[in-house]
This record gives sequence, C-alpha cells and structure tokens, in this order.
Amino acid sequence: DKTVRVWDAKTDEALGSPLQGHASSVCSVAILPDGRCVVSGSDGKTIWVWNMEAGEALSAPLQGHTGRVLSVIILSEGNRIVSGLSDQTIRV
Repeated sequence: DKTVRVWDAKTDEALGSPLQGHASSVCSVAILPDGRCVVSGSDGKTIWVWNMEAGEALSAPLQGHTGRVLSVIILSEGNRIVSGLSDQTIRV
C-alpha cells in the first residue's frame, strides 16, 4: 500500500498512523540507532527519511537512483545511508 508502519513488537499494535509519501511499493526499511527516525526505500527509486515521533517525512525524498531501492542500511553513527539497487549498484 506504499506506506511504512511501525509496530510494537510486544503487543502487535501499530504505533501511530502509516508513514505516507512513497509513490511505489516499499522494499526496505531501517531504523536509526537512536530509534527516532526510519529510512525507507521503494520501487519508485526514492528513499524517504521519517521522524517516528512526528509521523512525517524530515525532508523531500532522496532521488537520483536509476533502479528500484531494494535495500537500505544506516551506518552506526547515523550520518550515512547506504542503498542497494536493482541496477546492481550501491550508493552511499
């Protein structure tokens, strides 16, 4: 449904409203080490960074990918996002 949902692992309850903005299916998500932000990548060749507390995007989507964003990971310092794409490239 092109959204990201955050769930409570103990109660199986959704926390807040779905995070909306992706134009295509979401393929991958990661959470920043401090737990305050979620990063998501999609078939639409974009990456969004979300504020979990506010339930909204921190900025416009990161664009410029030439393939579907199949994987996102956040470095432990929380200052870089690495994405793996369907065009067999990796971006930092």
